[in-house]
Amino acid sequence: MNAMCVGLLKERDLIKAAAHGIGNVLLVVGSRTGRDGIHGASFASEELTHESERRRPQVQVGDPFTEKLLLEASLALIASGHIVAIQDMGAAGLTSSSAEMAAKGGVGVEIDLSLVPTREPGMTPYEILLSESQERMLVVARPERVAQVQAIAEQWDLTATPIGRVTDDGMYRATWKDKVVVEIPGQRLIDDCPVYTPEAREDEAIARLRTEVPLPAPRSPLPLRCSPAPRPSPDRVQALGLRAVRLDGSGGHGDRPRGRCRRNSRAGCSIRDCGDGGLQQPLCPARPV
Repeated sequence: MNAMCVGLLKERDLIKAAAHGIGNVLLVVGSRTGRDGIHGASFASEELTHESERRRPQVQVGDPFTEKLLLEASLALIASGHIVAIQDMGAAGLTSSSAEMAAKGGVGVEIDLSLVPTREPGMTPYEILLSESQERMLVVARPERVAQVQAIAEQWDLTATPIGRVTDDGMYRATWKDKVVVEIPGQRLIDDCPVYTPEAREDEAIARLRTEVPLPAPRSPLPLRCSPAPRPSPDRVQALGLRAVRLDGSGGHGDRPRGRCRRNSRAGCSIRDCGDGGLQQPLCPARPV
């Protein structure tokens, strides 16, 4: 399934997800980090079986109310000019968002994982890096603008916590207080990822079935308005408390002529335009006028 949002944006309102500016600060905006969603990206690519129940913690837990607050705060931050880059923490959480921002900007990043706000005690650096907890954004701001960024987040009952900085060595470095737990050339996390090309082959039975039984020609969809409707039985009409209205205007209230159905007149559809005989649009819960 493909999903997209198509719209028009003003170029001056756009901002890129590319970290730049040596010494600029990385901040986590939004919810605290939990253990939900760890390995969620790989879990979403697997075939679900009865064994999948054991991996339920890998399913993210969303909070629509916080999501709305984060959306408004992100728009306010972009409009304020206090940030130079922003990206959501999607698949692979903090790891992917920070590595992608660094690679796009051609810089390195250094993150202190002990500063990341967590909502569960005892979380390890590994869990913090790969958590896919929802409603979190990673932003890059100049050091002198950190206070303004935090003030905007606070307006929406959110926190903006500094967790790292942009470096000039191109390395992706994560620490736990004073101990380095990850250090790798950042570009390798993005450009040197393995690419899988699975074999694409149609099942022979499906191919044979398609040649033996050709697909039927597509049927033309009926128009949404003025489409013929099946004639209901009198008992059905009476049970629903509805009146049948014929094309000549007769029906209901002593067969006085009725020119239009109120429901159809609002749609700009005259009953006499619905066909050339028979009973069209027979069920009319509105009073004819």
